[in-house]
Amino acid sequence: MRETDPLTGVLATLVAVVVIGPTLIASRATGWLVDHGLLVPAAADPIVVLPAAGGAGLDGRRLLAITAGFVLLVVAGFLTRSAHRREGKE
Repeated sequence: MRETDPLTGVLATLVAVVVIGPTLIASRATGWLVDHGLLVPAAADPIVVLPAAGGAGLDGRRLLAITAGFVLLVVAGFLTRSAHRREGKE
């Protein structure tokens, strides 16, 4: 039997965590989001299907809410930036 370097075992474990970890986390997170109504399950035929979510995604209502939230963030950013510029000129 061949003896392996302890560093090889550590590196193999690290690679496994980096490769498998995000998949497991995404799977658990998707389940939680579906259970709490933030995503619709694949059976509900979502309009936007999220990658690696097992077919879960966004329906029209959730898509509209996310789009509105994004637009509000962009407008708030522009207003904050223009207010900051005005303060600098005075």
